[in-house]
Amino acid sequence: MLNTATLSVSSSSLNYWLTRLDRFGVDHKAPKERFDGETVVYFEDKDGLGLELVFNDNDVRPGFTLGHIPVEHSIKGFYSVEIWEEGYERTAGLLTEQLDHKLIIEKGNRFRFAATNTPGNYVDILCSPDSMKGHAGSGTVHHIAFATPDKQTQADVRLRIVKRMLNPSPILDRNYFTSIYFREPGGVLFEVATSGPGFAVDESAQHLGEALKLPSQFEGDRASIEKKLPPISINIDSYR
Repeated sequence: MLNTATLSVSSSSLNYWLTRLDRFGVDHKAPKERFDGETVVYFEDKDGLGLELVFNDNDVRPGFTLGHIPVEHSIKGFYSVEIWEEGYERTAGLLTEQLDHKLIIEKGNRFRFAATNTPGNYVDILCSPDSMKGHAGSGTVHHIAFATPDKQTQADVRLRIVKRMLNPSPILDRNYFTSIYFREPGGVLFEVATSGPGFAVDESAQHLGEALKLPSQFEGDRASIEKKLPPISINIDSYR
């Protein structure tokens, strides 16, 4: 299963985040070095989902600026995903032969792959043959999504997956993008989604997320759906 999602922050932010985790009573493991220039701190959310902060100086993306974390310490985005597998060879073959990834680095039972060798693109395969099989539910990640530029490149990838006998889904229209789904040899669900047309197809970029958007087939049920949704209220000051 996909076991851990990681978030990228600057190396200079280590003490800030350790202090913050302690302040809010978040249990976490001691910092450890994974690869050169990469220090990780593991913790879990309240449902048991594995999360890591990865402290590094290789991420040139700007940090998130609309929250209450000082920008110099803010999260820059996902760093990598971690898949636990009985063995890495078949999944590695899929990544390198059908999904245009390369082996970037390996250490012990960890093998890192990426199509582009930059933070936000890494897929780590962790060989863990004694681990139990994952089951869907709270504290798990449903699937990993890979981006492809457009429908033509998506169709090309789908044909490669068909030839590998992995039974991909048809191309599905998600309004903001199109997707295909298939399970990699170890059983993790993979998605390949187009980068466009994007979320501005039914609302302006300046007002994204201000209104509930529903697939057209559910518009007739809007009133009942909205009635069942709980209100969302975040007290930002309590998290400063």
